[in-house]
This record gives sequence, C-alpha cells and structure tokens, in this order.
Amino acid sequence: MKKAVLILAACLLGGTAEGANRLKDGGFETPLVANSPSCGGPLCAGFTVGQSIGPWSVVGPGQQAGDFAILLINSAYAEGSLVFEAARGSQAIELTGSYDQGANGVEQSFATTPGKSYDLSFAVGHADRDAYLPDSMVEVTINGTDFAMADNGNVTPDRISWKRFSYRFTATGASTTVALYNASTNSNYVGLDAVDVEPVTPPSSDPQSR
Repeated sequence: MKKAVLILAACLLGGTAEGANRLKDGGFETPLVANSPSCGGPLCAGFTVGQSIGPWSVVGPGQQAGDFAILLINSAYAEGSLVFEAARGSQAIELTGSYDQGANGVEQSFATTPGKSYDLSFAVGHADRDAYLPDSMVEVTINGTDFAMADNGNVTPDRISWKRFSYRFTATGASTTVALYNASTNSNYVGLDAVDVEPVTPPSSDPQSR
C-alpha cells in the first residue's frame, strides 16, 4: 500500500446515490462454502494471497506457511454460542485469516467515468470474544492510494456486530481499483461484507423554481 497524496476527493457520504452496484459479488456469495472444510470446518474456506474469491483478488504481504490470508465464512458457522452471521446474504469474509495473518485484503477493479463521483459503502464486522475484542479496522485504498480507515468496536453478545461505512470519491480514469485491508492488530476477526460502489446521480432541477 503506497503512502501518497490522495488525488481522489473523499468525504463522508452526504448525498443520495442511485444506480446499480459497479462491483461484482459485493456480498461474497461465491464460491459457496457450505461444504468446504479447507479452513478447519465445513462452513469456512481459506484463501492465500494471489488466489481469487469469486471476482475478488486476495492481496497483501501474505500468510505463514500452512495458514490462510483470508477466510470466507458462512452465516451458519459458529464457535460455541458465537454465531458468525453475515451482514448481507449468507456469507462474509474475515480479513485476519488464520490467527491474524496481518495486513492482507481483497481488491476489485471496475469501470468508471473520469470526473464522475461514486459512493463506496461496506460493512465491517466486530465479534464478541476476548481474542476478537480489539477494534475491527479496515483500511481502504483506491488505485493503490490510502483513502479511508473504518473502525468498528461495537459489541453484540454472541453475534457479529456490523457497522456500515460510506465514503465518496471521484474517479480519475476509465477503471478504478478498490482494495480493503485488515488494519487491526492483535485481533483474530475483522469481518467485511456488503461492499457497494454506486454512481452519484445529481439531484434533478425543479423547473418551477426557475
């Protein structure tokens, strides 16, 4: 992740966005992990840097040998009384991977119109367990440039507490790449789900006011 002067305008969402999501599978519904035991259980799948989760690419510094950088978790997965429900749909990803693998994440590129504004929104999950209690923090980059930091420390007993974040950016090219990375330390769970990018539609003018 590069440290550079941000060339995209960023602000907390303050208007109304319309239009279809420019991202594919922002809810991480593919591949279905109901029968996958690859990360130690039948409702969880593990991925390493360089692999793909549907249309998303797993990126970052990597993982320890034998571990996974990112986990894809079904809403039916549980650890005792703690149920890992998704924010939307039946699946969500877990950015810390196997026992906190560091600053790994997922990214996706999509078509944009230079000079047009878009609203980026996503949900960050925080779990109710001692090993998970440090705040869930997600760093956002756009085209490799630091853009925003989302922090969720909310707790819902025996559930994942999801908090939604929204930001606005202006595209500088015909294609834009959004990446979301684990930015927490000493945490074994940082959830990510329901990622949307929608073009901002200017409000229509009222002809009677002219």
